[in-house]
Amino acid sequence: PETHADGSHVYKTGALFDEFESATEVVEQALKVGASEVHLKYDRCTTDTISKIHNAGMDSMAWFRGPVGMDYDCQYTYHDVGNE
Repeated sequence: PETHADGSHVYKTGALFDEFESATEVVEQALKVGASEVHLKYDRCTTDTISKIHNAGMDSMAWFRGPVGMDYDCQYTYHDVGNE
């Protein structure tokens, strides 16, 4: 990736992950391809994973399945949604 003199990316590049085995795997793969950000499916965002991403110098972002998929997840997959 093209970088400025200070090492920051000229064009931010996000590595998109749906499923993965560990936070370490996510960070290693994202760094390997030169990503400046890691984008995770919302239900894969944990404190540990986000901390490892940020500690590696990358930004993070959650992505969502859309209204229909999220409605399904709220009703059938994650029974604690709304109890935050």
